[in-house]
Amino acid sequence: MVKRSFAALASLAGILMFVAKRRKRSVPNLPDIQLESIEQSTNAITFRWKEGIGFYRLYREGQLIYSGSDICFSDKGLDPATSYLYTVEMMEITSGPVKIQTATKPEKNDESNILKDLIVTTVVSRSLISLGWEPISGVSEYIIRRNGEKLACVTNCFYTDKTVRQDAEYTYSIEAERILPYSEEDLNEPKFLAAGVIGFFKRGRKREKDATMERFRMTKKIRAIEQVLQSNGKVSETEWRFLYQTFLNNKWIKNPNFFSPYRYFQGDNRGFDPHSSNYRTKAEVHVRLGGGTPHIQFEKDVGETRGYGWTKRMKDRATASSEGMEVEEIGKSSEKAIFRLTHSVKNPLVVSPGCRL
Repeated sequence: MVKRSFAALASLAGILMFVAKRRKRSVPNLPDIQLESIEQSTNAITFRWKEGIGFYRLYREGQLIYSGSDICFSDKGLDPATSYLYTVEMMEITSGPVKIQTATKPEKNDESNILKDLIVTTVVSRSLISLGWEPISGVSEYIIRRNGEKLACVTNCFYTDKTVRQDAEYTYSIEAERILPYSEEDLNEPKFLAAGVIGFFKRGRKREKDATMERFRMTKKIRAIEQVLQSNGKVSETEWRFLYQTFLNNKWIKNPNFFSPYRYFQGDNRGFDPHSSNYRTKAEVHVRLGGGTPHIQFEKDVGETRGYGWTKRMKDRATASSEGMEVEEIGKSSEKAIFRLTHSVKNPLVVSPGCRL
């Protein structure tokens, strides 16, 4: 089983956006703060408010971009695939300011990487925290956790938490899984000309089916609401650590290639554990914010692959190259840093498609 988590933005406002397809409406109807919907395109973000919102001011990254009472406003001229932080001040509503973090669409979706372009929207007010995300193809339900405790299982792509305290920090996770189809078309190397035979031996085996489940976890860490909603100003230096690992949770993975001398590969025999030393690949990104331009540091590592015969005696071991793991800096400002992690690592013992993100 391949499990993934991926982080791509840190903001001084205290909202972390962990990104992993695209749907127009990315937040639920929120009558408490008069918000009806948010829509994204490649160069604009459109806010739709309830009738009766009255006079309000809208800031982007601390800069006033609109003041008035229109129930629809589009912030245009934005960069594609970029995250933005907004502050809304509603003059006729005494519940205080609202922070909204969302993003524009990319010019072209990368269909081979479903986590790369996913838009996740976060809304924070004094009385609630709301998360909205785009659906992942093949996923029918999402589990929501707060600080590790399960809150709900939802079939739609948003969740609103109204049981929040202003002085508490929260870490939300959105978990999902789907079947990762076995594709003989992917095995296009000469070594896999017998893919039809391989497929025959693979069918109907429960353990191999388990290995085709793909799990996702999107995580958002939000500082205390009273800090998030504070007026824009200089924030003390903060360092964030983003840890991304791929791993196989089974102890043994049977090779679907019946003719390979490596009948088994050793799995990592683990679950979600950031402290585990067992993994296929590990990428660690450190982002230091505050005090000027953010600093991004990247470290990477690849775990050893071990191949075994029918009797599960080890026949060979090797470590794949980490050249396919890179971090690209998308944009930096005094308030945020945006980066993209690319990942492609193959099994070094056999010809196989790479594990790509």
